Amino acid sequence: MSIDSQRQRVVSETRAAILSGAFKAGEALSERALGEAAGMSRVPVREALIQLESCGLVQFINGRGAVVRTFGLNEIRDLYEVRESLESRAAALAAGHIDTSALEPLEYELRALLAAKNPSAEKAQQVGSALHDLVLVECRNALLKRLLTDIRDQIQLSRTISYRKASRAQVIQGVKEHLALIRALRDGDGERAGERMRVHIAAWRSVALA
Repeated sequence: MSIDSQRQRVVSETRAAILSGAFKAGEALSERALGEAAGMSRVPVREALIQLESCGLVQFINGRGAVVRTFGLNEIRDLYEVRESLESRAAALAAGHIDTSALEPLEYELRALLAAKNPSAEKAQQVGSALHDLVLVECRNALLKRLLTDIRDQIQLSRTISYRKASRAQVIQGVKEHLALIRALRDGDGERAGERMRVHIAAWRSVALA
């Protein structure tokens, strides 16, 4: 396997572990440990961590090396302000032509979460992320897609952190907000879809900042 292939493998596996919460915010990422786990030298691991830094998932700190990205309060505010603006517009644009059959399995999963005695925050995050990704695909605005794709990993990491500290009531409310968004998308109501997305993101900004 070439150095480039090894690097990309480490990028893929480490990215997945960070976004799933397997590696926690602020946790050290040992080049040696990652290399030994993958059965490769530290060179491709180092290059992979540098690539993940450019995606906003990893930070290099003097005396500690690479760690999983943490967000300061100002960074959270900035990220959610950008999300609120861009994703609400994406939802408004997607409402006119989204494939409603693609919404059905997401709605089913969300309703199952509402019916559960102890809804899984992890499952709610997964379904919610799938809905946000679908809106992005269906917005049909190349520039908007590119802007959101550039910060997608940071958005996903912030979601993981928020859902880990969210209360049961906040998780349930998030599910209800996603269902309201689906209804607006299905109805083809761009104005309402944009507003539902804006309200949802603003609510989770409060969770992230708590």
